Amino acid sequence: MRVVDCTGPLAPGMWHYGDPFRPYAAEVIATVAEFGYRAMRLELTTHMGTHMDAPKHWWEERGGTDAIDLSPFVGPARTLAVAEADRPLTEITPAMLEAAGGEALRAGEVAVVVTGWHRRWFEPDFASATPFLSRAATQWLIDRGVRLVATDTALCCDPREGETRVAPGVRIPDHMLLDSGVPYVNAIVPAEPLPPEGYWFLALPLRIADGDGSPVRAAAVLP
Repeated sequence: MRVVDCTGPLAPGMWHYGDPFRPYAAEVIATVAEFGYRAMRLELTTHMGTHMDAPKHWWEERGGTDAIDLSPFVGPARTLAVAEADRPLTEITPAMLEAAGGEALRAGEVAVVVTGWHRRWFEPDFASATPFLSRAATQWLIDRGVRLVATDTALCCDPREGETRVAPGVRIPDHMLLDSGVPYVNAIVPAEPLPPEGYWFLALPLRIADGDGSPVRAAAVLP
């Protein structure tokens, strides 16, 4: 067995969503020389770096990270490498997913959508110019019965519709997935190219009381 990290680093200068989200910050509050141990204080949001969105992120009355079922976040995975989407504001279509191997996608698998966008982790437009799933591509994934969607993009939806504000009455791909019982993880960063199939993917959130999302440690487990 071999484990491939699929998590982006929490580090100064990394990307973050626009207002009201805040950038990542860290401070050393104890040193070994002074206290006999080292400790840090972190400033981050529930939607920082490689993370998941709980239903409460979109609907106040729905469950938070402390109430969700963890089983969809672990399972057999299939990589859909959509290299042609590694361009600002590129819409990922069903045809792109099919051409990337999606025709072989089976119910119960994790759809790991990799565009290459993760290489822009420290660029200021990582979120505002991210590629995104079209509504048709989102429904295509839902119809195939995937257990989880993991992407290396900052959002599932078009950032012009959902990075900092979602207009009333607008139904974005993120809503479609969660309404269909399909959770998602955004901004994965594979440490190496993932195989097309034959591995497991996992990404577990923190148990934050009433949390609307959480950073995750994502990984691919290869035989």
